[in-house]
Amino acid sequence: MKNLNLETKVKNMKGITLVALVISIIVLLILATVSINLVINNGILDKAKYAVDKYSDGEVGEQIKLAYLELQTEKLYNSNVDDAEFLTNRLKQTFGNENVKNVSISNVKVIAEIKTKGSFTKYSYDVRTGYSKIVEDWKLNPDGSYSNGSTIGVKVGDIVKYELILNKTENAVDSAKKEQLISDFGTYSGNSYNTDSNIARESLKWEVLDVKYGKIRLISKSLTNKGIYLSNYNGYNNAVYLIDKTCDILYSVIGVGKAKNLKIEDIEEKIDKTKFDYTQYINTDVTPNVKYNETKEYTTLQYPKIYPSEIGCKAISTTDNTGNTLELSSQSSPITGNLTASSRLKVTQTYWTKTMESTDFIDEKYLNIFIKDNNNSNYPWYWLSSRSLNCDSDFAIFTVRYVRDGGPIALTMYNSNGGNYGYSFRFRPVISLEYDVELSGNSTDGWTIN
Repeated sequence: MKNLNLETKVKNMKGITLVALVISIIVLLILATVSINLVINNGILDKAKYAVDKYSDGEVGEQIKLAYLELQTEKLYNSNVDDAEFLTNRLKQTFGNENVKNVSISNVKVIAEIKTKGSFTKYSYDVRTGYSKIVEDWKLNPDGSYSNGSTIGVKVGDIVKYELILNKTENAVDSAKKEQLISDFGTYSGNSYNTDSNIARESLKWEVLDVKYGKIRLISKSLTNKGIYLSNYNGYNNAVYLIDKTCDILYSVIGVGKAKNLKIEDIEEKIDKTKFDYTQYINTDVTPNVKYNETKEYTTLQYPKIYPSEIGCKAISTTDNTGNTLELSSQSSPITGNLTASSRLKVTQTYWTKTMESTDFIDEKYLNIFIKDNNNSNYPWYWLSSRSLNCDSDFAIFTVRYVRDGGPIALTMYNSNGGNYGYSFRFRPVISLEYDVELSGNSTDGWTIN
């Protein structure tokens, strides 16, 4: 009897367990159905998609900091990691793909645009201090001045005391980088005339040039006293690389401003295209005339090695080159040597010149900034870090742009018949201030970098 009761109890227990299992399955099905409905109706997805709105500015900064620290860990065992790509992917994991854009990293700062509360906000994270803050692009105001929220009323031609930053002990020129620069000049400039004595930081004054890519830019108010020597096909090959690298090493300050030399595009951007179209330039030395961006063929066949990489370069042999990507004012690494075309050399006219007047520019101040000196009377001569090609009657002329006698012109480095030349000119550094650099002062007394 006792055994029978025990058996009955066991059966009852099994029955209860089975019922509980069935009930559990039903509950799970109900929950799954509710979850699917939420997903279909964008409930949970929307909450996940816009969860970024719940982050405070401080929390966004902390997430950027965490992403940066993860990057440093990754680099310990993966030296080939792409810094910007890694940070972008890491931040997208946190905020969502559609909420992150324009992530960049320099030696001391991470810049990222994160969408919070319906709009993108730009954040700057300083890797030295561990602090982050919201920054704003510089913008052009209706009255022609610039502002970035915290600083208002900065105008073209205003003095900015960038030299005070350069004069700080911690911002002295890096001696190792300068030594390597001198060595590069010996290898890539076409001559051995550039030495420690003429490649040196000088005391320059600075004025506002414009705003580009959301950053305010300064230009040296006067030229350097020392010149840079360039000659032959290597002078053409490496003019942009060497002049820009010189400006960078001598006048950049980590976390404050990045220096390059003035380029022909900087002048072209300030031209009033409704009054003057530089692309209509005609080379009167050639018959028939060769206009800007037109081509001409030669039986003289020599050319600098960098030329086939340039945008607009046409046939070196019998077929047109396509896919050329190098702009005339761009170069990331040096190149040496010259080449000879097998049968013909077809080149594109990229040179133009004109004696500039104040009415040629969108703002007459640019005539004084680019063309005239501090006395607004004489015409300075200085390098532009830009290449160009001029079609002569019998040979192609490979030139480096410079400013002289009232307008942009060009100097011959090399000809397609093998002729070579050399020159020395001063230069004009241009500083792009970092997004989070703040200015205090006014147009009358000048602006100080905080």
